[in-house]
Amino acid sequence: MMFFAAAFLAAWSLVTATCAGECPSGGEEDAVEMLQAHLTHEGRLHEDAEIRGAGLTDDPLCEILRNATWPTGRVLCGDAQMQTYGWDVYNQECAGLTPRFLLEPQTVQDVQTAVKFAREHQVNISFRGSGHTYDCVAFKAGSLNIDLRTLGSNVTISYSGGSATAKMEPGVNFAKMFATLPSTLSFTHGTCESVGVMGYTLHGGWGATTSTWANESIVEIEVITADGELRTLNAANQGNEAKLWDAMHVAASSFGIVTNLTIQLFNHSERSFWFLPVLNSFDYLLSVLPDETSFGWIGLARWDSVFYQKNTILGSGWFLQIVLKDDSMWTKAKAVAWIMSKLIIIGITYQSPYSFPSSAETWDLGRYPFQTASVFTRFYPRTEIRGAAKLLEGFFAQHAADCRYNLGPIQGTAPRLPLVTVECNTPSSAELLKQFVKENSNVLQPNRPGSGYIKLPLDGSSSYRQAYFPQYAQLSATKCIWDPTDFFFLENGIHPSGCDSARAEPVKK
Repeated sequence: MMFFAAAFLAAWSLVTATCAGECPSGGEEDAVEMLQAHLTHEGRLHEDAEIRGAGLTDDPLCEILRNATWPTGRVLCGDAQMQTYGWDVYNQECAGLTPRFLLEPQTVQDVQTAVKFAREHQVNISFRGSGHTYDCVAFKAGSLNIDLRTLGSNVTISYSGGSATAKMEPGVNFAKMFATLPSTLSFTHGTCESVGVMGYTLHGGWGATTSTWANESIVEIEVITADGELRTLNAANQGNEAKLWDAMHVAASSFGIVTNLTIQLFNHSERSFWFLPVLNSFDYLLSVLPDETSFGWIGLARWDSVFYQKNTILGSGWFLQIVLKDDSMWTKAKAVAWIMSKLIIIGITYQSPYSFPSSAETWDLGRYPFQTASVFTRFYPRTEIRGAAKLLEGFFAQHAADCRYNLGPIQGTAPRLPLVTVECNTPSSAELLKQFVKENSNVLQPNRPGSGYIKLPLDGSSSYRQAYFPQYAQLSATKCIWDPTDFFFLENGIHPSGCDSARAEPVKK
């Protein structure tokens, strides 16, 4: 209070001295704006002093970065200051990749300044959104890390010609989208509300309740490229910008930092999604699971550490996932009739966990963060999906306490093939999963071109690259145009190959 009182008196003295009792009409409003600006300035100086007080650093580049992004960017440097940062990550290993500098930008210009700073001073760069990255590609030890969440979490809905779009800032997660959209609109999304919409959409975006990829809905991208320039990309781009537009749909983090994203929304309500605990065994459920039904899509899931309270697992622990094609009573009746006809037993005594994590603030409920995250996800032809699903369930059954499993929902004749996922969250189970995939590669086909889900790589390495990027050569050529030095380096991302040797030297890795 003493600080702000002193700042107020100093600022008001400045205002009155400026007006000298002769402010013109409207001058009072100008004086108030001056007062507010001065208080913001003084408050920022006070905050920066507190940050510096959290731990001194002898890194001269720290002050250069602070001065370059002042007064809007907040910069942390050194281990002591980093310890004041709330990591809010899904994979605890990410929090161990301590950056050299951490920037919380308030403006797009702050991010542009950071990119140019990193290039000039040969500093690795990394950037994060919601923190839900599985393989920690959003963090690099010793880098300049940019926390894009502080750019905002606003969603703007626009209507034109009978269609609707949503423009979002980097801090938007699924929970925010659900709260913002009217019930008459929907979009492709995942099931975990804490996932950031931007990262999910830009790297594919598979959702259980739609038959299209999230990246198919992208209308416009505002991105900062490796030269620090802000560019607007859309389907109208020509030449090299058209190539960048295409690349940003599948490997955005290898090409730039997205500051705003606009997507097309569906002009219909969300499909109803039933998530039912069942007592039947996996083998039985797999045997009755159809490729297609007249009422919707069906899948299976199990995640004991998240779906159940401790020591409350029912039956075999499995959940039946049903996505209804519409909300009519006839469709719901057909779904119930199918459940009864297949003698599927619903676990009516199921007790839901206290809550599912929906934002970084709720990740301290004992579920997130996990020790680590290793995810094997592949799409299989309908003739192969059950064999792969059964093989992976054999592994999962031995590690159910540390892993999760998801099959489908199988979407019949929809263009997307059905997928099966196993994720493990302890170092030992994660390593065993990698070994299992390698030992059973003849059935699982981990490197089959185009079979992998980019958002869920097995780890941070470039293993099984063809599964995620069957068009890798084309993407690498685009990388040569827009980032020939591999400034936005990701081990499992896209790298320039065969670029003009006359170009600048690459940033140190």
